Amino acid sequence: MVNNLTLAGAYLLVCIRTFIAFELSPESQSKLRAIQDKLKKSGADVRWVKPENIHLTLKFLGYVSALQLKDVFAATDESIKGIAPFPLSFSRLGAFPRLNNPRVVWVGVKEGEETLSRIKESLERILKRNGFPQDGREYHPHLTLGRVKSSRNRDELVEAVKSEKDCFVGSIEAKKITIIQSILKPEGPEYKPLHVSEMKPQMNTDTIATDIH
Repeated sequence: MVNNLTLAGAYLLVCIRTFIAFELSPESQSKLRAIQDKLKKSGADVRWVKPENIHLTLKFLGYVSALQLKDVFAATDESIKGIAPFPLSFSRLGAFPRLNNPRVVWVGVKEGEETLSRIKESLERILKRNGFPQDGREYHPHLTLGRVKSSRNRDELVEAVKSEKDCFVGSIEAKKITIIQSILKPEGPEYKPLHVSEMKPQMNTDTIATDIH
């Protein structure tokens, strides 16, 4: 008979596909949907990301054991200490590896990239301390709209991206980071939040000093 202790141990060894990201507002998701609709008219063979699943990824962790998750939660909390909520805006269409040979179509970050880089560097350093591998590539924050599956109507897609390249999606107040579980399904991934790390507004030291006196 399997006892409760054995079940608990088995759960700790279960691996969960996980990433760390900023989630978007419904307004931003709606604007991204409108951009996708324009690009879809190209007839290109693209696997479009559902707008409600679009997010700004800080780090993809891959499969993490339930035992390791507590370290990930703590690392994310620590990475934003001393950082207040900040404006984050999105604009400009582009593609990886380059526009004339698109594999991934994305929207870039217009405002907030410097703070994002600070958080990313801090997160990588703390996670490395806990045994997680660091990203080997330079961080380019972006929102993935879709992934190109074949060369069908690729030239038409390139022209469509160029025509919308100066688009402005909108702004959000970035004030929390979410650790998300990704459950792969035939119809597309399902995302479930596992933990939220919230930024705290910075105290006004002048006001504190005045209150003390």
